[in-house]
Amino acid sequence: MKPVYRSLLLLSSCLTVASLSVAKDSATLTASNSKDKKPSLSVVVDGIRNNAGDVAVTLCLADQAFPSGCTISEKSSAQKGKTTISFAGLEDGEYAAALFHDENADGKLTFIQEGIAFSNNSNLEFGPPKFEPAKFTVSGNTVINIDMRYFN
Repeated sequence: MKPVYRSLLLLSSCLTVASLSVAKDSATLTASNSKDKKPSLSVVVDGIRNNAGDVAVTLCLADQAFPSGCTISEKSSAQKGKTTISFAGLEDGEYAAALFHDENADGKLTFIQEGIAFSNNSNLEFGPPKFEPAKFTVSGNTVINIDMRYFN
């Protein structure tokens, strides 16, 4: 099996585990968003290929297993070209993000068919990146930009 396919298979299982918490955590986070007028993090995702489904984002703290152990999740309807997902009520600190374009809105990554990405546009040639290359700092209201990648 080629390294990139082996990496995508591993990534698929990691993001599927992480995405299962999106629906559960989304309701809690949405309630938090209504209390806080300004998001503390906006994730701007470029390169969304269509309007189908959702873009799901999970955030990890440094002490969590990245990307499978992320505990903060949110999703937004996909918008062709660019989609923004906002998080409110985050503590200032270091985070890493894993995301995917859930085109069929089933809550899990469909191997090779749906887009994936990581903060800092981290390389996934040998599997999902570790926390360090994907980490970014949230300080007050923060905006990060990530490019979605598709393999089909």
